[in-house]
Amino acid sequence: MHAAYYAHEHLPITDRPSHKPKIQHKFEPSIELLTGDGMVPFGLELLSRSMDLAKNNNPDKILRVIIEITRLTGSEGMVDGLYRELELNGSNIDMGIIEYVCKKKEGELHACGAACGAILGGGAEDEIEN
Repeated sequence: MHAAYYAHEHLPITDRPSHKPKIQHKFEPSIELLTGDGMVPFGLELLSRSMDLAKNNNPDKILRVIIEITRLTGSEGMVDGLYRELELNGSNIDMGIIEYVCKKKEGELHACGAACGAILGGGAEDEIEN
């Protein structure tokens, strides 16, 4: 997920000003965009193929992880954060919206990783939610 997010975050096709160091782009922006878009379904495919009861992989846990990941990446997760960042204009930027964007783009990405690890590791519900 982080690689897919990174691919989208560093595309040179957005109008937003960037204070980040410039990175070298090996491919055209359209190829970079497709690469990021292709990573998510490929990861979900690998995850869904891991449902093997003989290896003690609980299908309910795998399904819950898939739900966590798709919720993170969807319109209420990273896509919302990226959209709201693009909607920012240079003046009168509210710190509340900056915090919201950071939470949606980065914070929830790391929280999802922790939750998925807790789910697959057999964590208690309160550990998963925290």
